[in-house]
Amino acid sequence: MVLLHGTKKQMSEIAIYGAGVKGRALLEVIENNGTKVDFFLDQFIELKELAGRPIYRLSDKRVGKDTTIYISVHDNKTSTLHDTQTIRDKLLTLGFTRVIDFVQSVHQFPEYIKHISTYITGSWLGYDKSKMINKEKLNATKQLFNEPKSLELLDLLVNFRLNLTPETYVSPDQTTQYFPDDIDIFSNIDKLRFIDAGAYVGDTISTLLTFWKHSVECIAAFEPDETNLKQLENTIINMGGNFCSIIYPFAVWSKSDILHFNPSGSAGSLVDKTISDQNSVSMPAVSLDQTVFTLKPNYIKMDVEGAEKEALVGAKRIIKTFSPVLAICVYHKPEDLWEIPLFIHSINNNYDMYFRQHGHLGIETVLYCIPRDDLIKNSSSRYGDSNH
Repeated sequence: MVLLHGTKKQMSEIAIYGAGVKGRALLEVIENNGTKVDFFLDQFIELKELAGRPIYRLSDKRVGKDTTIYISVHDNKTSTLHDTQTIRDKLLTLGFTRVIDFVQSVHQFPEYIKHISTYITGSWLGYDKSKMINKEKLNATKQLFNEPKSLELLDLLVNFRLNLTPETYVSPDQTTQYFPDDIDIFSNIDKLRFIDAGAYVGDTISTLLTFWKHSVECIAAFEPDETNLKQLENTIINMGGNFCSIIYPFAVWSKSDILHFNPSGSAGSLVDKTISDQNSVSMPAVSLDQTVFTLKPNYIKMDVEGAEKEALVGAKRIIKTFSPVLAICVYHKPEDLWEIPLFIHSINNNYDMYFRQHGHLGIETVLYCIPRDDLIKNSSSRYGDSNH
């Protein structure tokens, strides 16, 4: 144990790495246990203090190497260099000797998970707990899965939702998000026609080319946030390659529409048709069927801030006609865990389905749908051939 509870003096100063909402929640939990937190560490935030504690950079000379550091942050995309374990290793490499990673913090302070849920937005964890489980639909969802690992993961996620304890915590599976090495994602694909719905700055597209070494025919990226578009464009340009690339500055939805995004709102109002207040941002939206049907997509990835179900409604024709591989995030809303697989099955029952857990706190849970036969193998390009 690092801390000397019940004494007036601590072994070292106490710091929290990450001055965001999880850091604020961890501060309150640690101090509720009788230990004073001295400062925050954060490499990016511009604020100088949080909750009356100063925020320092790692390079600040006031930060001693014997500081006890609790890591409150984790990057849920395990293919990047910002994963929790990488942060811990970096701190150890810099000479810090007392570093407690996120999962260790969860186990040391069992109330931390439930306390996080009072702060967090943007995922199922921020919703009313009464909406976490639908036993009837979960039982129906289980009938769609044959893989033991997926069925076990589903049970673990349900158990975690019901209890929110360290004992039921589900750790990331360490596979690469959207390209897990234990699912044959590309088995039916020769020439890749990839749709990235929620492309952000092109991180998934960059990762794609480390896994796909064959012909790329086309990449279409949808990203409504104008602050990300320039970097997304640069990512695609820097990839090179002789293939078509299209950037759509739109959200994806069931039809052409104007949506509203509220970054400071509740998890239930990340993307919505009806939100309209001074904090919301309007954005144009289109359906995939309206925009990329003629590309004949064979791999569609969706991470669209809770709009996945509506976006799938807008891709029904593509899914029914071409049976593309699907990688759909199912963690933004509690009901996504069962509603999305059931909906996809209602459109096209020719899929093998898999769940994978790529992030902490039940975040970055992805549903993978792989067509059971060669419907898309050697399918026509977007220019057409004798098969169609």
